[in-house]
Amino acid sequence: MLDSYTIAIIIFVSILLLFASIKFWYSYNKSSFVDVKDDILVQKLKKCGWKLISKKNCVFCSKQLELINYPHIDISDVRPDVIGVVKGVPLWINTVMGIEAVGLQSREKLLELANKC
Repeated sequence: MLDSYTIAIIIFVSILLLFASIKFWYSYNKSSFVDVKDDILVQKLKKCGWKLISKKNCVFCSKQLELINYPHIDISDVRPDVIGVVKGVPLWINTVMGIEAVGLQSREKLLELANKC
């Protein structure tokens, strides 16, 4: 027969494992949902003709790419006569509509840009 101390330890460990399982399940499902949502946002931005111009070693560019995994063009690979004067990076540019968004953009702002076309 198990004494009360051993039973208490078993119950405590069981509760910890339950909480760890719930936390893992929640974070796994949440990240899967965000990936699907990002894929839809990326498709909408591409369909509208948005380009992301970034720069190596730019903190805000890195944060933008962490926020949304979007194909980007390094500013050193862009001809100035194509896009004109770059006011800052990251730069979201749509040459079809003539719209620019300078700086780190939130998901909500990117969705707003994607819905403009």
